Amino acid sequence: MDGCLAGDEALADSYPALFTHYNKKDATVQEMLSDGLQQSFVLRMSAQARAELALIQQALNGITIHPAPDKRITPFIKGDWGLDSGALYRLLKARGQPEDPRAVFIWHNSAPPRVQLFMWLLLQRRI
Repeated sequence: MDGCLAGDEALADSYPALFTHYNKKDATVQEMLSDGLQQSFVLRMSAQARAELALIQQALNGITIHPAPDKRITPFIKGDWGLDSGALYRLLKARGQPEDPRAVFIWHNSAPPRVQLFMWLLLQRRI
């Protein structure tokens, strides 16, 4: 990722050496940035962890965290916090993909929608 924080991977997966030196694993990004990055890590770090920290610090230059909560907008929202997995499935089907027997099993059973979506993402190797 070379100095970039964007991508599909968690930071712990992108910077594994640095993550092993992190001592506030339950802190939010805002807490970590307001306290300072150096205070979030053990004092003695490996060379690889220091290199990964430098990449993250470079990527964070110019980023401002706003105190207001995130507002996410999606056409797949159900209610205030729910996900309409049926609408998501219909979108996937509209792309003309052939019917997969595993998809039939996942989407046509009595499991809760969040479980169905989890299994679908697992099948698609997105988890």
